[in-house]
Amino acid sequence: MVRNPVKPDFLYVKAGFFPTEPFVPTDCNFKITLSNVGGTIYEGELLPGDLPKRGHKYYFRDRTARSGGTRDGILWTQLSKMKPGYWRFQFKALKNLDAATVPAMTLRLDTCDDAYALTTDWQELRNGFKLELKTLP
Repeated sequence: MVRNPVKPDFLYVKAGFFPTEPFVPTDCNFKITLSNVGGTIYEGELLPGDLPKRGHKYYFRDRTARSGGTRDGILWTQLSKMKPGYWRFQFKALKNLDAATVPAMTLRLDTCDDAYALTTDWQELRNGFKLELKTLP
């Protein structure tokens, strides 16, 4: 299957992290970087104030992301506090990810003064890569 060169690729991340408290998403930047041995594949950043609180969640959406958008192709981001000290985030971005050619990739999150990274082999699919992390019993 050949990717349509007119349409951007899709990056979706759903994960959790334990930030340094107090953590106030409206006051922080939120940066996602995907890289491999060849360098940076994707980098997108939300600025302080881009994640306003709506109900119990912090939310960003850019309906212009398909045409480049205002924040590095970030379509939407959602943060929510799950239990004391633990936060879950979901992140979707549209960008050219052609540089993702090898399974060994690093996903990094920078927010406030904290940084989190995971380097591991992603599962190669016929049209890209995926990584699933599940809690084992």
